[in-house]
Amino acid sequence: MKKFAFLRFLSPAYLLWHICIAFFLAISLPVVLGETIRPFIDTMQIPKELFTLVVKVLAPVIAFSALYTGILKSLRSGSRKSFFHSVIFYLVMCSAAVAIAFPIGYVASSSIDTDGIRLLIEGNISSNALPTSSESTFDKLSHSTILWAVFMAVLFAFVTDSKYREYTEKLEKKYDGRKADTISFDEKQRCDVGRILISADSFVLFFEWMRPVAIQVLYLLVAVLSPWAIMGSLGGVVLKYGFGVITAYGDIILLVFGALACQAVFLMFVTRALANVSVWQIFIRSRRTLIMAFSTSSSKACLPSAMDEVEKMGVGRRFVDYQIALGSSINMDGTAIYMGIIAFVFSYAWLGYHLDIATMIQLVFACTVFAIGAAGIPSGSLVFLTTILPMVGVPAAAIFALQPIDAILDRGRTVLNIWGDITGAVTRAAMEGELDRSQLQKKS
Repeated sequence: MKKFAFLRFLSPAYLLWHICIAFFLAISLPVVLGETIRPFIDTMQIPKELFTLVVKVLAPVIAFSALYTGILKSLRSGSRKSFFHSVIFYLVMCSAAVAIAFPIGYVASSSIDTDGIRLLIEGNISSNALPTSSESTFDKLSHSTILWAVFMAVLFAFVTDSKYREYTEKLEKKYDGRKADTISFDEKQRCDVGRILISADSFVLFFEWMRPVAIQVLYLLVAVLSPWAIMGSLGGVVLKYGFGVITAYGDIILLVFGALACQAVFLMFVTRALANVSVWQIFIRSRRTLIMAFSTSSSKACLPSAMDEVEKMGVGRRFVDYQIALGSSINMDGTAIYMGIIAFVFSYAWLGYHLDIATMIQLVFACTVFAIGAAGIPSGSLVFLTTILPMVGVPAAAIFALQPIDAILDRGRTVLNIWGDITGAVTRAAMEGELDRSQLQKKS
C-alpha cells in the first residue's frame, strides 16, 4: 500500500488546503505579475473544460446507482404505504427549502454585491456562451442526461421490486411455502426461478459496488483538476477586473449559510409540530454527527454515525435503516436550498431583475428533482447547476465562479442534509408510531 501513499494528499483534508493555495495564487499572481501571467491563465482553461467533461460523464452514473439502490433498499425494508408517505414528506421538505430561498434572495439582493457577482460570472464565460435558445424551462429539462438518469433509477427500482416480489412468491410456492431467506443458495440454483433471483441480487450488488467506485474516481479527478481549474477561472477574473471582485465571495458565503440556517430552523419547527418531541434533545444527541459532517464534508461518511444516533433516540433499527437509506437518497434539503438561492441571486445579478412566479415554480420542481440526483456526488451541486442556471437565463459556465468557494459551501450543505435526515427519520418514526419517546428524553 506504500506505493499508493501519495493518494493521501488527495483526501478531503488535503484537498481543502490545495483549494486554499490555488485561491491565494489565483488572486495574488495576477495582481503581482499582471499581463505576464496571462499565458499561464489561458493554459489553465483546459482543466476547466476537463472538469466539466468529467462531471457530465460520471454524474448520471452515480445518480442512477445511488437512487436505484437507495430506493430499492427502502422498498424492501418497509411497506409501500410507508414508503410513499415518506417520499411525499421528504419531497415537500425539499420543495419548501427551495421556496424559502426566494424571499431570502429577494431581501438579500438589495444589499449584496450583485455587480461583483455579475463580473465573476462574466469573467468565466465567452461570447458564444450567452443563452440564445428560446426553449422553455421544461424543454431544457428534457435534454438533461442527469434528469433522465433520476427518472430511470426510480422506474427501475419499482419494476425490480415488483418482479423480485413476484419471483420470490413463486420460489416459496415451489418449496412448499418456505420463506425465501431460509432457502439455501444451492437450492435456488436448482430451479429457474431461483437462478433469476440470484441474478437479480447480483444486478443490485453491481450497482451498489459501482456507486462508490464511480464516486471515488470522480473525487480523485475533481481533486486533481479543481485547483488548476480555480487558477484558470478565478485568475482570469482577477486579471480582467482586478482584486475588488473578490469581496463578492464574502457576500455569497454569508448568503448561502444564512439560507441554510433558515432551513435548519424550519426543520426544527416541522419536527416539533409533527413529532411533538424536544428538538433541542435531537440536536444535542446528534451534535457529534453534525460536527463530523462539517469536518468531512461527506454525507456517506456520516451515515453510520447518524443511524446509531437516531436509534439511540428511540427509533427502531429496522425503521432507522429504512428511513436513513431513503432520506440519504431523496432528502437533500441543503442541496435544494443552495441551488435555489444561487439560481435566484445569480439571475438577478446577471439579468438585473427578479424571477417571475412561473419561473420560480418551475425552479422549485427542478431544484427538488436535481437535489435528489445529487446524492453522494462530490461537487454535486455544481454539476446540477449547469442545468439549473440556464433555466433562469444564466450561462452554465457561471459555475466556475463558485468553484473557489465550493469546498466551504459544501460543508454547510452536508450539515443541513444530515440534519434533515436525522430530523426526518425521527419525525417519520413518530408519525408511524415507531418512536420510543422515553429514549429521547434520556441524557446522552
